[in-house]
This record gives sequence, structure tokens and C-alpha cells, in this order.
Amino acid sequence: MMEARWEGTNAVVQPGLRNQEVYNFVSLNKRIVPAGLSVGVSIGGISGGGGWGKMHRIFGTTSDHIIAARVVTADGQVTVCNEHENPELLWALKGAGHTNFGIITEFTFRTHPDVKFAQVSVMLPHAEHTPEMRKQALRIVQAAIDAKQPDDRVHLDLTIQRTVPGADGYMHFNWWMVNGTSTELKAAIPKDLLTLAGTRVSTRNFASFRDTFPQWAHCSGAGTVESCLFDNRTPISSRLSFSRIMESKSGFFNALDSEAIDHLVKNTATAFVRMLGGQHNRTPITDTAYPHRTAMWVVEFFFFRTGLGCYGECIALKQYLEDSYTLTFKRPNAVKRVYVNYPIGLLTKEEYPTAYWGENYPKLQQIKLKYDPDMMFTDPQGVKVPAK
Repeated sequence: MMEARWEGTNAVVQPGLRNQEVYNFVSLNKRIVPAGLSVGVSIGGISGGGGWGKMHRIFGTTSDHIIAARVVTADGQVTVCNEHENPELLWALKGAGHTNFGIITEFTFRTHPDVKFAQVSVMLPHAEHTPEMRKQALRIVQAAIDAKQPDDRVHLDLTIQRTVPGADGYMHFNWWMVNGTSTELKAAIPKDLLTLAGTRVSTRNFASFRDTFPQWAHCSGAGTVESCLFDNRTPISSRLSFSRIMESKSGFFNALDSEAIDHLVKNTATAFVRMLGGQHNRTPITDTAYPHRTAMWVVEFFFFRTGLGCYGECIALKQYLEDSYTLTFKRPNAVKRVYVNYPIGLLTKEEYPTAYWGENYPKLQQIKLKYDPDMMFTDPQGVKVPAK
């Protein structure tokens, strides 16, 4: 389940391959497929839920690029799905893949020619910026988006890292541009953000996708392609950390309003904020099972704890996550949507279908009834057959 091959310019990939292994494969042929950032996440995992990275604003989600798949369905048959055969199953796999309809053994992805990247890093260390200055930075960015949607080539990842013993926190606006220069990108960034007192700005240009992805992937080592890759000789202990447990909550925002900004700057845990829009949002909600086409931001709040117990600071961090859940899902003007790849166990059986799949859930149920009527493939928060 970890092999890949070419069919013309389409990449045929088995779902066990991780993001960076897929990137390595396609970039050797000077092609790209938009996928995620984390080394250890499989291409089957990210594409089954949708899939974002640095290129979703210009090209769309990872799942938007699936043009065919092979699935072992509940009847034990290998089912081919594409635009001509079982197209409704292909539709369902684009946002509700995972374990809902069968065991996926192969994806075929549409790819794009190689691209270059520019990066502008805007860093606001907490030691040099008051909470009010950090709020102002967020207001500047939101106001600029309200005034004019960014170029589809422009993407923003925002990390808000809390202060911990021995390390000052920071707010990091990490801007990227596909097929542009750092000069072009700086011109697209709100000037008031770049000139905010004490802000540290740096720029980089990358000649190809292969040069770029080790820099923004969660790789260790010297920043080379090889440092991003795992092979069968890599000890499992170096791939995963069993000593740390991640706790998280996530949600979508149409805009970073004053309540959202206050919560982000409160910064008890760590927040990772990704800009959406562009081609991601222009794709109609019903074109694929992935429904989150109207929000402008997706936010993940998280922290890591050691061991099974939760004491002292951990209790305060968990409360911050609960407050984050209220902000993104429970308040009156909340979007009330959740990315299925960032699942939330607190969602009730009445809430999760709409939270994960919106108006697409009834169609998913009918597809479930056709391909898995006896619920062989099931999950507590998975697609269910319609109630009789």
C-alpha cells in the first residue's frame, strides 16, 4: 500500500504513502499535487477528508484532484470508480473517504506542472509586542481581506505559539506565493502589518517545488528532500512520539471578528490558523463530499501533554480548548462546521453529520446504503445508512 506509478501526467498512488513521499515522487518528474504539510500523515488520510497545504487557494483541495480510485467494497469486490464507473462513490471519497465505504487501495491524482515559491515571514515575538499590538496585527489582516480578496497565488499560515518556560511565545504570519517573487508577495501583504513596530520580516525565493517542500514540511535535519523521507529502516521510535499526547479542537471562521481575535491572542494553548478562499471556495459545495467552501479561515487549537494524567497547567489548557470549541461551534454566530480530519469527540450523534459534511450528508447516506448496506465499515462518527 506504499507504491506509486505514472499514467501519463496522472500520479497513481497507494494510500499508505505519506505526504512527503508523494511529494518526492511527483517532484522527481517536475510535477506537483497539492497535499498537506506533516511528514507522518498519509495521502489516504489527508485526501479522504479534503486536504489543504500551501496550494489549495490556487489549485483546490487534495481531494479535488482525485480522478479515480480502486476500493475493496463490503461485498469483497475491487470496485473501480471514476467519472464513468461508480461516479457517486468517487464523489463520496472526496471528503468522506477514510473508512466509510470500503478499503481504498489506490488513488489516481491529477497533477500540475512544477511551480516556484516565494516566502515572506512576519514574526511578532510576544516579548516585543503587547496583546493589543497582536490584536491589531490580526485586525489589519482581516481588514485587508475584507477590502479585497488576496490573489489566489497568495497563502497565509498563521501560528500563535504560547510562551512556555525557557521559550518566549510569538505570532508568526507565514506568507507564501505560488509562481511569484518575494517582491511581488510583499506588495500583496498589508503594509501596516509589515511596518508594525518591532516586527521581524524576512524573505526567501525557491526555484522549484522540490526546493520548497522541505522548508515548510515538518521535517528535521538539514532541510533536504532526504531529511523528509521515511524508509523501512527508520526506527518507529523516530517516526512517532509516544510520550506526548496531543489535545486539540478546531473550527471554521467566516472572518476573524473581535471575539475570535481576543481568544486567539489570549493564547493559552497554540493556535494554527490557515487562510482559505480562492479556488478552494469557488468549487461548489456539492461538487464533492467536502463541504467547507464558504469559510475564510480554519483554526486548530492544540497542546501536547506528557503521560496519561492531566494536572496543573494541563487543566487550564484543556479549559482553553473547551472555550475554543464554544467559540467555533456553540456561540450564536458560529459557523458550526468541523473538518473531519480534525475530529471532535464532543460532537453528538445529531451534530457530527452536519458539522463534518453539511448538506452533503443525506447523499452520503444513500451512497452508504448502496455500497455498504450492512454497515461493515463503521465508525462512531462515520456515515450511517438512512434510518428505516
